[in-house]
Amino acid sequence: MRSALDQLCDTELILLLDRGETAALQLLVQRYHSALTGYLFQLLGGDRSLAEDLAQETFIRVLQHLHQPAPKSFKAWLFAVATNLARDELKSAARRRRAPLPEAVLQTLADPDPGPEDLVTAQEHDAVLALALGRLNLEYRSAVLLRFYNDLSLEEIAGVLHIPVGTVKSRLSTGLRQLRNLMTALQQEVNAGG
Repeated sequence: MRSALDQLCDTELILLLDRGETAALQLLVQRYHSALTGYLFQLLGGDRSLAEDLAQETFIRVLQHLHQPAPKSFKAWLFAVATNLARDELKSAARRRRAPLPEAVLQTLADPDPGPEDLVTAQEHDAVLALALGRLNLEYRSAVLLRFYNDLSLEEIAGVLHIPVGTVKSRLSTGLRQLRNLMTALQQEVNAGG
């Protein structure tokens, strides 16, 4: 039955879950836990423990609201719940701090057999990118992460963030421009040795 479940789309799994099929929940968690935790990790400025806690809380909230009408996109709904939880956490903690260096440096598309210099350069680039992402305002950071790290469509992002598609486009444009400027400034600091 496990392989048969693997073939089902999210909507079908939700219907099974609503009927008490716990294997459907396990599969949904398997499908989305890693991406959701990574998104929350970036959104929260690199706090791995908090990202894990909020990912679990996200799945709990989703389970609590299964009786409501099924969303068009489970993935978008899941990320909307996570975004709201993260936003609430950031407000309640009242912390507007800069992101520390992440525990794990972001993966890059690199030569499968890079040399030591390539590895150092890639790690520096990834560290600069992680710092720059952490310095973006939450509204831009969440749009950029949902689009480029979680592959959500503009319409799905609009649903997650409860904003019009035009605003998503604007936030992506502004966020990418600010990200580019932050990366340039941070890279200059790295190159200057500071």
